[in-house]
Amino acid sequence: MRSASTGKADKSKDNSLRLLLWSFLASMVFGLIGFGELGEDALRIGRNALRSHPVSGDIVLVEVDENSLSAVGGWPWHRATQAKMIEEADKLGAGRMFVDILYANPSEAENDRALGRALKRTGNVTLAVQSRIGEGTGKQDAVLPLPALAASARLASTVFSNAANGRLARGASVRHSLTDTDRPAVTSRQ
Repeated sequence: MRSASTGKADKSKDNSLRLLLWSFLASMVFGLIGFGELGEDALRIGRNALRSHPVSGDIVLVEVDENSLSAVGGWPWHRATQAKMIEEADKLGAGRMFVDILYANPSEAENDRALGRALKRTGNVTLAVQSRIGEGTGKQDAVLPLPALAASARLASTVFSNAANGRLARGASVRHSLTDTDRPAVTSRQ
């Protein structure tokens, strides 16, 4: 015959296990449907609103938009065209330029040389480096600019992640290790 205290202990243990199981199942369901991301996004928006300050006007974003594509032509533009843009921004007084384009593969040789000359002449350009996880191997590979371009520019990693809305979001890491080299991230102060 069981004592009353043993029965209560068993019932308490069963209730604890049930509570743990239901908590686990609820967290799995909420995680799979992304329920918590709504709250996280609201908190991030609130945090950013509290930390906001007037813009200095020191930063200018040059974006390839529909008007640019209509005026210059379809993307990707020749690297000689991109070189002219870099040189023009330098003439207009750009202190530092960050180019968020991966130049990992060669294009026409003359276009690559023109871009390399522009990078060398200006001396204030940072090019993007991206980290990728190898297919099926789990090995981290770096996508670096062509050596001739990398030699005339700073390099900084770009970090992307999938956002809840299906779009890519730039990460906010300050440093990122690629190919055994610790590189600043584009989002950090350099």
